[in-house]
Amino acid sequence: MASVLHNHNSQGWTCKTSSLNPYFGKEHIVRYTESKGARKHRDAGLRLFTSGHLQKLVFSTEDTAETVVKAQVLASMATRTVYSVGVKLLKCDGELVSGSCSCVAGKGGVCKHVCCVLYGLMHIAQHDLTEVPNAIACTEGERQWYNPRDPKKVTEQFQQIVFSKDTTEKISDAPRLHKKRAAYSCLRTQDSNLSTLSLINLHGNFKECGLDCFADVLEANDFLPGKQRKVESPATEDVAGLPLRWLERAKQGNALLSYTDEEVTAVEAATRLQSACLLWHMYREGLITASVAHRVYTWVRTCQTKMGPHDPRRLIAAVVGKKKGRATFAMKRGLLCEPEARKAFQDKNDSHVELEVTETGLFLSRHHAFLGASPDGLVKCKCCAPRLLEIKVPLKIQDFAKRQLRAGELKKSSGYYTQVQVQMGVTGLNTCVLFVYSKEECRQISVPFDQSFFTEFIERCKFFTSSYLLPYISSNW
Repeated sequence: MASVLHNHNSQGWTCKTSSLNPYFGKEHIVRYTESKGARKHRDAGLRLFTSGHLQKLVFSTEDTAETVVKAQVLASMATRTVYSVGVKLLKCDGELVSGSCSCVAGKGGVCKHVCCVLYGLMHIAQHDLTEVPNAIACTEGERQWYNPRDPKKVTEQFQQIVFSKDTTEKISDAPRLHKKRAAYSCLRTQDSNLSTLSLINLHGNFKECGLDCFADVLEANDFLPGKQRKVESPATEDVAGLPLRWLERAKQGNALLSYTDEEVTAVEAATRLQSACLLWHMYREGLITASVAHRVYTWVRTCQTKMGPHDPRRLIAAVVGKKKGRATFAMKRGLLCEPEARKAFQDKNDSHVELEVTETGLFLSRHHAFLGASPDGLVKCKCCAPRLLEIKVPLKIQDFAKRQLRAGELKKSSGYYTQVQVQMGVTGLNTCVLFVYSKEECRQISVPFDQSFFTEFIERCKFFTSSYLLPYISSNW
């Protein structure tokens, strides 16, 4: 690579920047360095660039599909050591093809000197420079430390100036007032009121393209469907007719006290809105629910088969509700698409006689008070026995099938298998329909109840509850 980039005659190079893609930016640098596993070089390269270590940057004049750049970068410590750097980029989209440096680390295609040159190219693209600026000594130019401002030449009113601070790096990756960035950006002013579906789809596109850094920023914003934002507070009369939560029973020393059928029915009816209902969140605290069941199942297995020490604090925090995880892309997409998936399930099974799909709340286990489950629906018809409905909305059904299915059936090692088995064990039904939905295709997997699996699961839950969960509750409340 180095021989290709640096063995050109002096007539084949220019300071003109016309061959550089005008939209080259930090996203290109991030993708290239992440593909090389050299994230640490980005910060070091930025420090070199802002300190003025980039020297003699020129572009090749050859008419090819690639932009060939070579430059000299001063070493970070020694003042007389200069490294020769070469970079190749595609003219069509600015994607980096390769890089090289005469230093030892540069043999792998990326180092801090290569990143220094990349930040220099980003600076050129952001500021629409037609030529590479010449570096001159401070005494050769005009005086810069005191230039009085002419009030008549002020181009903008103070109230109209938009102030923004880039807290990630010293150089802004996309200046808000830059005309090309503003035209190219997907977050223009007129598009500021994006719908929830648009935000979720944008998040999914970032994930598909491998732009995890942008997806994480978008995921940190808590955009949810309107139904999920409004958490209704329970009325006083509704709470008065409900049984004590299991967490309160455990505090009083009555953790093994069973629930009656009337109490189970009352709690389920009062929590039909699930995550939009405050009672649903309250009654889940301290319960081993179906969504966290697989973590308990595998963690106890690890305790029984491998030497310790084993730290249960993160698992206990998830069970008692101390650790509130943010809504991930998968959760948001599932909440948004669940009504569509429910309708698709009804259309797919319209051959059943008087098919009825109803939403359910939180079911408490009558015989094992520390268990709970919230299925996505209860399916009833006159031609089949009642069964549960669990809806999954993956980004790609093919990937879901590869990870979770074997010969068209749900793997017993899958976390979803544990989830539906716990739902059936808590509700007392013998079948659960796992409905995997996307707009392109749907899959329906019928999962029968496995009594031996559920019995083993109960034993592990009893071990976890008696050995870790109850001692934690008694010592912290």
